Amino acid sequence: MKPLVMCENGGCLAKVGGSELTRLIGELFGDFSPEDSSLFNIYGVDMLFNLDFGPLVGDDPYMAGRISALHSISDIYVSAGTPRYAAIMLQIDKNVTFGQTKDILAGIKDVCAAEGIKLLGGHTIRSESSAVGLSVIGEANKNYLNRSKKQCVVGDKIMLSKKLGAGISSRAYFHKIITKDEYAEAVESMAASNSGVLDVFASVPVHACTDVTGFGFLGHLSEMLSENMGAVIYEDSIRVFDCIANQQTGAFFTSFINDNINYVLRTKKCDIDFDTIETLALVDPQTNGPVLLTVDEKYVSEVEKHGFYVIGEITESDRIVLR
Repeated sequence: MKPLVMCENGGCLAKVGGSELTRLIGELFGDFSPEDSSLFNIYGVDMLFNLDFGPLVGDDPYMAGRISALHSISDIYVSAGTPRYAAIMLQIDKNVTFGQTKDILAGIKDVCAAEGIKLLGGHTIRSESSAVGLSVIGEANKNYLNRSKKQCVVGDKIMLSKKLGAGISSRAYFHKIITKDEYAEAVESMAASNSGVLDVFASVPVHACTDVTGFGFLGHLSEMLSENMGAVIYEDSIRVFDCIANQQTGAFFTSFINDNINYVLRTKKCDIDFDTIETLALVDPQTNGPVLLTVDEKYVSEVEKHGFYVIGEITESDRIVLR
């Protein structure tokens, strides 16, 4: 399989900054809630809709297709829904061969087959750069129809399903700071489905849920916090990929990271010095990153059975702090 020419800003590294996006949508449409998918009812059936699209991640075309598909589908899962139908959006540049394009689509096709999703078609164009994504329709869970990101409760434990630092890992691989073998752990994580969260929804009352993508862990956490809520992040509980654990922060403090810090600061005070790779990973743009949810402390052990770990807790405060 011929490798792709890797894009430096693959996946959610290319996302428009949260502060800019909030301003754009606010000025055009007024106040809005940044939910992961839209709920609608058709012929008496409650359905969810989502669309996601971005540059290819990594240099393996098949894995790039898988990651993009799983990233698009994830928003339905964290909305407690089951994805049913999808359409492909594929933008291919002149340097991508027929075989590579076929491999990208094969990755998408295999993911949809494994997740029980019917592919309905799509649209393709030639351009100066490559990008791919899916529009996805899912079936809503009747027990969570009125759910919202902003249903955290003070005292809730904050839990994640994967390590952080996929964006930093991709940048490190692009600049040859780490090897392909070292990068493999991050690729494997990005290529892992977030469907397991449905088992959590079925086993315990989840208060709030989203996934960690372009705005980083703290950016998406800030979207979950109401005006009178803050969070404590447990420094010793931050998990990053082995390939970046010993890296210095200088090479990775990009405009994307800075955008995400500013996005957090738009609503919360943040008493964190982003001077270690672990703290930098808290604002790292992820592609198909971990599921982020909050539950009452008494349910933590049950959620841990599904591969989640505690990284912090919801507090009655106006700030996010490290402890």
